[in-house]
Amino acid sequence: MLLYSKLQEAVSRSTSKHLLQNLLPATTYDLRVQSYSGGGGCEGEEGVRSTTLGGVPAPPTFFTKVLNQTSIQVYWDLPKPGQVEGFRLRVTRVSPGEGPPGGQGPPGGQGPPGGEALELPAHINTHTLCHLIPGGVYDVDLVAFNGNGESSTNKRLVSLSEPSGTGCDCSRGDRSSLLIGLHSSVACVLCCLLLVLLLQRRRSRGHKADSGTKGDLELSPINSSPPVVVSVQSPEPPTTTCPCRLGDPAPLH
Repeated sequence: MLLYSKLQEAVSRSTSKHLLQNLLPATTYDLRVQSYSGGGGCEGEEGVRSTTLGGVPAPPTFFTKVLNQTSIQVYWDLPKPGQVEGFRLRVTRVSPGEGPPGGQGPPGGQGPPGGEALELPAHINTHTLCHLIPGGVYDVDLVAFNGNGESSTNKRLVSLSEPSGTGCDCSRGDRSSLLIGLHSSVACVLCCLLLVLLLQRRRSRGHKADSGTKGDLELSPINSSPPVVVSVQSPEPPTTTCPCRLGDPAPLH
């Protein structure tokens, strides 16, 4: 029985060869031969990898990230299953840095030495290079391979030196302090102006209210009609005049 791509084909026990058809081009397969009987099948031997014709894989697109002065992380996108057998990572130091002259790669088995490739399986998409030389510049190269060969190279230069802006820039600090002080002064001036405007507006409103009240009091007696004065005089009693003189005899009728 042949197992490939999670499929299986049964063959006769007298057969020593078998042709697998309808496979994908430029694809790697893990082939295993397993014998079985009525009582069951054996576990099978270790698989053998084989790649169909069709060319080498495309170069992987990878990225690098400097973790600290001695470590670089490399990560990339995984292709479809079967398109590659694995990856080869090469790291070469192109500048001496601060370390002693000698080997180009990281010591301690954390990465490949200069010129040698670290082989990674097809399901891995990240690797961290440790124990590098501080301040050094490294050439990182990642290729994919299958049974037909390696992909074209794709290199990146990575520097572990500290950027010039990370040091103490006194002039920059002075400029920052000056800008902060200037902004604070402008903010204080604006607050004072706003407070003065509010006070003036409140005072003007108070003066207008007082002047309006006095005007009403002064104009109210002018606009009002004059009071009506009625004078009542008591009538005098009528006076009778008698032409007779006192002592004269009364006239006879």
